[in-house]
Amino acid sequence: MALIPYDDTDSAAFAATRELPRSGLQRWRHAVQQHLRPRTGATVLDVGAGTGAWATAFTDWFGVRVVGVEPAGAMRSRATHRPLLAGDAVALPLRDGTADAAWLSTVIHHVPDLDVAARELRRVLRPGPAAGRRRHRHRPGRRPPRPAGAALSHPGRAGSRWRR
Repeated sequence: MALIPYDDTDSAAFAATRELPRSGLQRWRHAVQQHLRPRTGATVLDVGAGTGAWATAFTDWFGVRVVGVEPAGAMRSRATHRPLLAGDAVALPLRDGTADAAWLSTVIHHVPDLDVAARELRRVLRPGPAAGRRRHRHRPGRRPPRPAGAALSHPGRAGSRWRR
């Protein structure tokens, strides 16, 4: 899945320079709550969980069970959050219909086939609103924003597509 192999050197560099500290994550709490609407006892899938920072925050903030999925062993070894499974967005190591919601943060650019990933999310998610999304709209006459990610529009419905 990863364009960067995230070996020990890369995972250490990520932890030192790119991982958001807990205080930085706190600013996201309200936005996540508004869009994912997590409820106590729900199961949230964190795809591309990295070192588990989001998974740990969601567990603490919302009382949800978070199952992290991360392809890089070096990233998993730095994480304290459990469960954190080996796997990636195009081959999720979960049974059908086992998660209530999905979170994908700074991972889309590592996914080699977005259509396959969308089908995998649809497979493991229970029916209903399920995926955190971020979308940019381009206004004529203005420079388009730099893509910060992609969005999955309701993966539980037929015809859902990734958007950039």
